[in-house]
Parts: sequence; structure tokens; C-alpha cells
Amino acid sequence: VNVMQRWFAPPLNILLADDTGRIAYTACGRFPLRSGFDGGTAQSWANGDKGWNGYIPPDKLPCVIDPVEGQLAVANNRIFGNDYPFTLGRNFCNGYRAHRISSRLREMKSIAESDMFNLQLDSTSEFYEFYRVLALNVLSDKEELQTIITSWDGKASVDSRAFALLAAFREQLVLAVFEPLLEICKTADPQFIYCWSNYETPLRLLLTHKVPETLPYPDRYSDWDSFIRERLLAAAQDLRAKYRVNRLDKLTWGRVNQAAILHPFHSAIPHLRKLVNMPDDPLAGCAQSICVSAPHFGATLRMVVSAKAKSDGILQMPCGQSGHPLSAHYNDQHRNWIRQTQSEFLPGTQISVVIFNR
Repeated sequence: VNVMQRWFAPPLNILLADDTGRIAYTACGRFPLRSGFDGGTAQSWANGDKGWNGYIPPDKLPCVIDPVEGQLAVANNRIFGNDYPFTLGRNFCNGYRAHRISSRLREMKSIAESDMFNLQLDSTSEFYEFYRVLALNVLSDKEELQTIITSWDGKASVDSRAFALLAAFREQLVLAVFEPLLEICKTADPQFIYCWSNYETPLRLLLTHKVPETLPYPDRYSDWDSFIRERLLAAAQDLRAKYRVNRLDKLTWGRVNQAAILHPFHSAIPHLRKLVNMPDDPLAGCAQSICVSAPHFGATLRMVVSAKAKSDGILQMPCGQSGHPLSAHYNDQHRNWIRQTQSEFLPGTQISVVIFNR
């Protein structure tokens, strides 16, 4: 822990374990000690009353050693409480993925490498249960959308017939709820992009309490329920048009969430795109599941290994170890990554040797 706290690399979450079974969490990197402002907004330092006064001392960085729960989980979420005296940042991912990991770990009686590997492939997303209930509350019985949403099993699996609709519904709500609130920002800067990761809390508060004075576009909607229903219908219509389907119960999440892993030079050599790019394979999971995935984003490495049992270890990666499209190792790992099957952690028989001469 002492070594990692004094390692001035870019700030990272560090999880540690030793051969006696002790575990620890700490952060590494340099975090400024701000004076006169908290870093929430840009401030001028010209008057000398604002600025940085060094960095948070290494031994004051967040740290947990041997927690009583017997486990530690981090998924880009906030890892310190309101009692922590320093400001590390604000734009953290929400805590759902870390919560799901911790819940799954508590359910496990004994844990082997395969259990941890399967945990990384968990596509359950209770995060969207809120939006499932929200949608059902504005739909009547026997409507097509009501039937589809009721059938959802809580997972972002490739064959899910409902998750694409729920994901599109949430995106519609995000845009429509915040757009009028941020209109002044767009006016001031046409290139303004709202990228606050913690918008889920105010979004859910607005959609739960449905205060009339906060209704977006009150000249177009009589109440919050009519607004929510319209966003749901708009999401359904967008999906039908984009994927050219008449019935949404025929549209799977795997068709919507397809890998788009592109070689940096693919646009310069269009006739070789099929050679240098990975296939448009369907991906399980979403941004709000342990198995995190999106067309241009996902797990670039899944590894489960015990220092005392490397032969039982699991290593899985997209594409392959080589960046050369003509190499046999350019995409030889990709099939297991897509199919979510295990690859051995230890190297096998040597297949080829590449020698570079100057």
C-alpha cells in the first residue's frame, strides 16, 4: 500500500492481495490540494486567492485494509464517503456495477476461477428495472409494447427481445428531460455536450416525483405521464425505422449492440476493411451490467488467476496479441471473447516467432 500511494502515475484504483489472504484498496497518483475553490467550476487564479497548494499527502489517499466484509470491488464508482476531507473528483460512474459485483460475491459459498470468470460475464441489469416499471405504468393491457416489456428477464443478453426498447426509452428520457434545462448552455456554446456521469439521480427524482412545474415542454404535454408515454412511443418508432422491423418482439439486443472494433487505418484502405476490422458480432451486456459492453467500448481484458495456481488461470481478450493484420495472432483470441468461452492463462506451444531487423 505504501508503495502504491507514492507511485505518481495517473490516478488509478489499486486492489491488492497477499499470500496470507489479506486484501486492501488504495488510490495512486497525485491529487491537487485546492485553495479558494473546490474544482467544481473553472476559476481564475489571477488574484492569487485561488490555486493549488501542493498535492494530497500519499498517506492521506483513500485506503481500506482487511474490510470486515471480507471482499473489495471497484467498477469506476466513487469509493470514498462524505467524511473524506479532500476532493478527488465528482464525475464518477454510478455505483450499480460495483453493487452487483458485491452482491454476487456475498452469494458465493466457495469461489473457483470459473466462478469469477462467469461473474465477469453477468449481463443482469437491475438498473433498468426502474424504467421497466415506469413504462408499464403508462401502458394499457394487451398493447404490443406492454407485452414486450413484461417479458423482460432482467438481462442484457444478445437474444433479449425487450432490452433494446428499454435502453432506447431511457436515452429518449435523458435527452428530453435535460434538453430544455440545458438550452441556455447550447445557446452560449453550440458545441456544448452534457457528459455528467451522475445525471441518473436527478433524472430519477424528476421522473418519480413528477412535479408539474418541472414538466419538460408544458405547452406540448398535459402531465408527466403523457410525456413519458410519448418518449416510449418515440423510442419504439426510432427502433422500427432504424432496424427496419415491423414488430419489436423480433428485434434482439444482439442486433442493436454489435461490436465495432476498427483498425486505425481502416478508413484509409476501404477495400481491406474486412481484413483489418473485426466482425460486427452481437455483444451481451451493456454499460450498466458487470459485463460492460457497447459497440465501441467493452472489456479489453478478462483475467482470473491465483498466484498459487496459474495453470487454472483464465485470460480472455478481443482480437489477438498482434497488431499486424497478416499475423496469425491478429484475431486468434477473438472467437473466445465473442463466445465468452475460456482461454488458458498460461502460454501453450510456441506457434511462430517474429523477428524485426533494423
